[in-house]
Amino acid sequence: MGKYRRYRKVKKRKRSMKKLMLLLGILIAIVYTFMTFNVSIPVSGDFLSYSLSGARTVNVTLFRVKYIAPSGADNNIVKVYVDGKSTTFQIPEGKEGHTIYLNESRLFEVNQENVRTQIVVPSVVSNLTYPGPPLNMTHIGRSEDYIISHYPFELYFIFTTQLCNVTVYAKPSGVVIDELKLEYTAGEDRPKEELYLRCDEEVCKGSPSSRCILSYSVISRFTYFGVFKLEYRNGRTSLNFIDNPWIPVSLYVITMVSLYIFLKIFYYKKQYAT
Repeated sequence: MGKYRRYRKVKKRKRSMKKLMLLLGILIAIVYTFMTFNVSIPVSGDFLSYSLSGARTVNVTLFRVKYIAPSGADNNIVKVYVDGKSTTFQIPEGKEGHTIYLNESRLFEVNQENVRTQIVVPSVVSNLTYPGPPLNMTHIGRSEDYIISHYPFELYFIFTTQLCNVTVYAKPSGVVIDELKLEYTAGEDRPKEELYLRCDEEVCKGSPSSRCILSYSVISRFTYFGVFKLEYRNGRTSLNFIDNPWIPVSLYVITMVSLYIFLKIFYYKKQYAT
């Protein structure tokens, strides 16, 4: 009779252990599934180097003219100077209180990193000069709004730094490239475009179809050591679980096996303790 009771206790403990393992297995599977879609581990290493060549340019846009008084034919020209080069905007006549959206642009190619700008309004007596915004050409896609009030109008300018006639070069190191592309925008209201780089031997190269770009990002997916799928984006390399599903699966198996061994030992000790 004592042996039968002991057999029932052992059987009951085995059933409870199976139920516990099933519950833990479901909970741990949920955790690792969440990790698969959200875990990204930074990886240090010089896996990819790239450079962009092109003409540094400034796009000057006379966006809006607001009339604070009636305009005449003698005050309808405004000159803009960028890096010593000039252009002329023609101001149409307008009535007091009216606003005209011209949205006219001029493109300047510059050679310096720090560029000075000026706005000159010609006059019969003397030219009035307004200092424009200073521009740093290392920041591509930076826009500076600039408004001047000069009787009889208020002028709204936008100065934007751009990179034109772009060619991108990239060189992988110790990895196998699966995908390498340049994401860029060619205008403030335009969607992002993609350019996939072609690799010839050890160098990858490509040129966007757009003449000028405002922003860019080099993105690459590559395989390291024949096993790990890594992603390179904006100068940072990371290992994403979503690209390496075998990692969370392996961790799940190791966790479940470890739990099973732990519970097996625990129930075994409990069994012989009674």
